[in-house]
Amino acid sequence: MKFNKKNGPVFVKLLLFAALAGTLFWELSMRFLKIMGIALDLTAGPIGFDVGALQMWLSINPGTFIGLAMGWLLFSKI
Repeated sequence: MKFNKKNGPVFVKLLLFAALAGTLFWELSMRFLKIMGIALDLTAGPIGFDVGALQMWLSINPGTFIGLAMGWLLFSKI
C-alpha cells in the first residue's frame, strides 16, 4: 500500500501498534533470558516529557525499532 492522505491514519496506528508490540516482545525476551541466568540489557533510559499534571515516559529498546521496521514492511506489503 502506498502512503497517502487517505490511509495516513492507518499507517500511523500500524506503526504505533508495531512499536508497542516490538517493545513488549523485547522486554519479555529480556526477562526470560534473565530468568535463565543471562544478563543483557539494551534499553535506553526513559524518554518522555513532563508538563505539570501530564507525564509520559517511554523506555526504548531494540525491539521498538524492530517493531517499527516490521510495521513499515507490513504496511508496504498490504
